[in-house]
Amino acid sequence: MNSDQLSGEQTTIAKPTKKQLLLNELKEVGIIIGYLAVSLSILETYKSLILLQQGINMFAHNYTVALFESVALGKIVALAQNLPFLKAFEKHSLARAVLYQSIIMTLIVDIGGQLEDILFPRSAKLVAQSGDPTALMMTHQLASMLVFIVLFTVRGLSRKLGPGKLWKLIFTSEE
Repeated sequence: MNSDQLSGEQTTIAKPTKKQLLLNELKEVGIIIGYLAVSLSILETYKSLILLQQGINMFAHNYTVALFESVALGKIVALAQNLPFLKAFEKHSLARAVLYQSIIMTLIVDIGGQLEDILFPRSAKLVAQSGDPTALMMTHQLASMLVFIVLFTVRGLSRKLGPGKLWKLIFTSEE
């Protein structure tokens, strides 16, 4: 027994300071933004290659859009995690919760895509002319869903397992 237990005092775990909470939030948002930046850049590469077949090089523009979208979506994901409509399926299985959250975020991406088409109509017109617009839209939908399924699965598992346990499980070897 230690001296605290002998004297009858109870030890309490110190609550994280506001600075520590802020740093943890920034780290979490940074990881989300990084993941989305990589994922959306892959999608934009696909779009850029389609345009390149038409003789139009829009790689720089599309990567810039991907970076802006990743920052915006990263903030939305971090903020929306506490909104009641995104927590609607939290008491259900992880699979149902992830699917629901992924559908909602894909719809948000669609709204962002519509805004991008309004802001950059030439790019939208060229992409639409380069192939079957329905097939392109469905491909983009599927890719967006997969990006969010991975994101929300990892976040859900991490939350269920506890802080740092998923990272340790994936990236450290058992000895």
